[in-house]
Amino acid sequence: MPWVSIQWRRELHFWTGENFHCLLDEILKTTNRYTKIACEALIPALIQNGVAFEAHAQNVLARFDIATKELRGFVIRDLGGLRIHPPTLRESTGVDFQFLPGHCVATKTLEEIFPKFYHTFVHNHIQRLIRLLGLHHNGVGWEILRKRMEAVIPEEHPVWKVWMDSNSASVDSKCLMRMRMRDSYRDVSHFTTSHVASLTLSPV
Repeated sequence: MPWVSIQWRRELHFWTGENFHCLLDEILKTTNRYTKIACEALIPALIQNGVAFEAHAQNVLARFDIATKELRGFVIRDLGGLRIHPPTLRESTGVDFQFLPGHCVATKTLEEIFPKFYHTFVHNHIQRLIRLLGLHHNGVGWEILRKRMEAVIPEEHPVWKVWMDSNSASVDSKCLMRMRMRDSYRDVSHFTTSHVASLTLSPV
């Protein structure tokens, strides 16, 4: 099992044969369900309303069914980290939301909200789950994420070309180390990295 992370190898050294394959099936099933529900819960606001949640694990609380122990959904917090495209939000809701001039939450274009969600949801949320479960080096985790994102993102939406189109091999992502070195908080620095449509192995 060369694809399994070192941590998992230590924990699973006693699992062999049928028992191991049952455990592997459960890992894949759980990852698939978690990613499916996360995409269905968090991406539509971006697609339909022009609202990008800061959807890393610190801001997303998983909700489980007490009886079945199954994941049911998520609760989002810290709305100060949102990125919103006001015209899309107004058009989709019929509510004339007002924002202070130059407010950091409001963006001038729809495309400006994409990096915030990709960085927090893909890099800081789902990627960590995929790595923890040892599904990164063989690409299985990324294939699950691609499948679930494809199911909720319409091909005609502008974000499809940025995130899902195989002809576009990279996305802009927040460079936290550079921002730390510059002692920067509001002024976001970006770097280019592989996006989910082009990943077969773990991203650097």
